[in-house]
Amino acid sequence: MAINWLIVIVAIIAIFTLVKVKYFRHKAGWIIIIVVALLLYFGYAFAVSGKDIDYKSIDGMQTAVKLYVGWLGHAFDNAKTITANVVKMDWKGNQTIEDVNKEAQKPQAKQVKKIK
Repeated sequence: MAINWLIVIVAIIAIFTLVKVKYFRHKAGWIIIIVVALLLYFGYAFAVSGKDIDYKSIDGMQTAVKLYVGWLGHAFDNAKTITANVVKMDWKGNQTIEDVNKEAQKPQAKQVKKIK
């Protein structure tokens, strides 16, 4: 696992060096590319962790690809579900500062206890 972190750190340093030297004005684009690449890499590492995959055989590689594509598909389905739930939320129920101030300025009615 330590070698994976070393590879990631070296890749990030190399990409940032290239960005600063040649394409300083396209830095935001490179940062997005790096973040996506890191998400894909760690997603792959998470999807195949603990599965004892043999990368030297074709069957092992196919298993790894199937696990990763399945994981990626579920991740997109979850993102779609979250987005749909956010869109369905009642966003009109929020009060503005003016609404709160108007409520504070209204005279409060005193509650009278009824005695039997």
